[in-house]
Amino acid sequence: MTASLSSQLDSLSQRLHEISPTADREALMPLLEDLVSNLHFDKNTAAGQQKATRLRKLLPPLAKGANSPHQPLLAMIQSARSRRCRRWATIAFSKLLQAGYPFCFRSAQPDLVKQLLDNMALLLPTDASASTDIDNAVYAILLEVIAVYAGGVPASFVGIEERRSPVDYREIIVTKHEAFLHRAESILRHAPRLYGLGYGVLFLIHFYQPLAPDSCAVLSWMRLVSLAIDITIDGSAARYAHYDTFLLDRLRWDVNGNVVHSVENGRDAELFAAIEEHLVPRVGRLVEVMTTSNDDNTRRLAMSMIGSIFYLAHASYIKHYPDPFIQSRVDEVLSEPVRVLLAHPCALKTMASLLKTAGTAVDSRDKLTRNQQIEFNIMEPNFVALHLSDPSLNKHAREHVHALIEAGWVPAIVTLMGDDRLLKIERFADIGLPGCLNSLYKMAQRDERVACDKTVASVCCDLLAKHARGDIDIAIEDEVNITNSAVNTIMSIISEFVAYGDRQVERGKIATNVFRIYVFKLPSVKELMAMPREGNKLPKKIRDQLDWLYETPSRFHAGQQMRRSIDELMAARATGLGRAG
Repeated sequence: MTASLSSQLDSLSQRLHEISPTADREALMPLLEDLVSNLHFDKNTAAGQQKATRLRKLLPPLAKGANSPHQPLLAMIQSARSRRCRRWATIAFSKLLQAGYPFCFRSAQPDLVKQLLDNMALLLPTDASASTDIDNAVYAILLEVIAVYAGGVPASFVGIEERRSPVDYREIIVTKHEAFLHRAESILRHAPRLYGLGYGVLFLIHFYQPLAPDSCAVLSWMRLVSLAIDITIDGSAARYAHYDTFLLDRLRWDVNGNVVHSVENGRDAELFAAIEEHLVPRVGRLVEVMTTSNDDNTRRLAMSMIGSIFYLAHASYIKHYPDPFIQSRVDEVLSEPVRVLLAHPCALKTMASLLKTAGTAVDSRDKLTRNQQIEFNIMEPNFVALHLSDPSLNKHAREHVHALIEAGWVPAIVTLMGDDRLLKIERFADIGLPGCLNSLYKMAQRDERVACDKTVASVCCDLLAKHARGDIDIAIEDEVNITNSAVNTIMSIISEFVAYGDRQVERGKIATNVFRIYVFKLPSVKELMAMPREGNKLPKKIRDQLDWLYETPSRFHAGQQMRRSIDELMAARATGLGRAG
């Protein structure tokens, strides 16, 4: 049977060389159909797998022979008079590549590849929403062109680094053939299900990795986030079953890397403009879906997408902190999303409710890694709280903190911080927890209801005890020198709690600072104070601060006042200089 397949391929290759690429359709089509038939295999069957193995042995020698089939096929893609013949020649060429034919775009003449791109762009369907055979053929070829695939196999599987070609053909696609990207987006938008979407979606997912081409506008890859939002909004997520969050996470992951790169290269203005054009107009519908959907997964998707918008707008601030102009621009870009959230009677309450149960949601998801689940369910939504409570980014932070408190964000965040399941997940301990702590600290600075909340102080002290025992790992000695590290933010929150008691004493409301006394009556703090200095994991400077708080509170407050002064200075700079400009 191998000999039969071999002889058929040899015969077809010879006949393809003998016939003119401009011959009549009646002459070309039988050859193309026979070639496609001989190259086709069903990888889901044993027979198909056997045929695939045979083809991978037969095609390399065929490529080196005098009648290598890729040459006449490329000529037909360019010159065949019939559109149908050009389409079938494209399908046949893609089948060759998928079957392991060793055509290397890295070593091909750039003019030949550019010509192929020109010709394939003309074959894209313009009147179909779902993926077609020609779509799969074109995008299978494009995956090889941009070096994601090699011989039908992911390049990484065969030890070939991506995009080592002298020419980054993605640049040509971006500048001359953006239709390839638009068509792939359309396929994804109208697909009945994620599994088996085909090469068009693979192309879209890989095109902007690891970074978009230099000439690619931010607007181009920001469309990926708007596409993910639209899938969430129109209920498409239900079509994707368990693959919904995987797909949306992949699209957003592509964007996140490009956001960081763009900010590092001074493209902040482009980034803000893209957010305003593609993302801000969709916040209203996301809020509607989040607050009305009966499907918990869809509601979480919507919440996460809202959080993503806030995160993407914050990216420039994170890089350029503390640039007053950037801070002011973040406030401006997010003013409409903030207005929409606050105008809806249930938006912030729904987010708080979903956030409070995020630990359970993390355990229930099985298509993302646990670190991805943390980002999806906690880290991105928390950017809403970070923004609403930070006066350096939001000139109405004091009023907006009240809205967060009324909506239940404080108990929601406290619940997350007390969840031992989450604390043992690296991504939460390293990034999610500091974000939660930062939100609480900013709220405590703006509103005394948070500053004097015993549940907040208690969970912070519990965290110190858990770290000291070695149950969790949230601090190393060097981190005590980082102002906004998790362990320093914990001490700042405890300081706000005790300082509230001091103010109450000064106002004559209480005779002694019962809030300071409360801290040292907590079981976790009693445990900490009883621990020997040596043999526990608590950084020495943190233990010193607890000793000062117990023995000489004035010394403790002097140290903590430095961070508060820095935060107040940054908020004043943003409010004054940035908005004056």
